[in-house]
Amino acid sequence: MLRKHMVLGRILRFKDSRNHLETAEGIVKECKELNFDKDRLDLTCDYADTLRELGELGLAESRLYSEIKRRDDAYCISGKSRLELTLAEVLLASGHIEYTENICLNVQCRGGLLKFERLRFQITIAKIRHSMSDNPGTSISLIKALTEVRKCTLTNGYTTRIIMLSSYEVLPNMAGAHAEASRKEVDVLGGHATPGGTKHWIAGQGHWAQSRGFTEIIDNPIPSTEEGEK
Repeated sequence: MLRKHMVLGRILRFKDSRNHLETAEGIVKECKELNFDKDRLDLTCDYADTLRELGELGLAESRLYSEIKRRDDAYCISGKSRLELTLAEVLLASGHIEYTENICLNVQCRGGLLKFERLRFQITIAKIRHSMSDNPGTSISLIKALTEVRKCTLTNGYTTRIIMLSSYEVLPNMAGAHAEASRKEVDVLGGHATPGGTKHWIAGQGHWAQSRGFTEIIDNPIPSTEEGEK
């Protein structure tokens, strides 16, 4: 039952997700005799991501700090980078740019990141650099993020297109035919995107896309000429 509610909490958005995650959390608290250490890590991060999407940043931050402290007290290093990257997104959404950067640098120094963590790290760093008007730094991180997202299977293309659009936005001297070709590339990806599933499976991406004006482009890709002639 725990795993069922955790899976539903991960794939549903966002109030429905919270309901299932609260149920899963209740199971963990009730069954204290069982070891839910790995599940607790997933649950905390998924719950915090959901709260971030719902705008409850203070509660998300509190839950993450609580779990980080619990693991530190138990001398448990496993999962700390994932927790801190989740925390970094929450703090970034709260406007704590410098603190977020320090957390990311600590995560980078620790090393040993998993595939999803490497992707999230690069996306977070890109947003930090963007907030500092550091276009070259933003571009470098977005290129690295694009490399990482292409290693992820079973995605529906939304995250890839957001990263691509963000890259095009910060590239210098991009105009005219180049910009039009880049837009067409995003539209082609949109035409081949798998319908259904969770659009923004990395917390904060939906908010980022909306803030940059990407939502309409992503949701309404322009059909290619060949498709229009069929």
